[in-house]
Amino acid sequence: DYYADAKHSEYELRDLPRALGLFKQAIRHGQKVDSAIKDAAAVLHQMGDTKAACSFLREHRHLVHRDIKKYDNLLRNLSKQIVPSGKFMTKYLLLDPWPACATAEEALALFANHSRVERVQFYGDLALDR
Repeated sequence: DYYADAKHSEYELRDLPRALGLFKQAIRHGQKVDSAIKDAAAVLHQMGDTKAACSFLREHRHLVHRDIKKYDNLLRNLSKQIVPSGKFMTKYLLLDPWPACATAEEALALFANHSRVERVQFYGDLALDR
């Protein structure tokens, strides 16, 4: 049973690539196809490839016959988690408490990569940008 082996690989062995392959085998062999599609997408997401998980769901949509609402919810939730680009990735940094003499440069120095921090604002001085 490919599906049972995939679940075992995912949860007991924590071997996500193996689980993904077994979920795909389960789909090919007609074993719990609806669940295997959703589980394979979830494994792709756990492996850090949410975009591939969404593509996988879309490519296999025609095979989903039951649980269509669960399928649609999973696709919608995963789609929301794909890393957005542009202005949405700009981050604002609001610090409290912070020493009164501190500067924005000192705050930015706390981060290895602060390129997306557009502005630093100190909670005690919301009207002031230091």
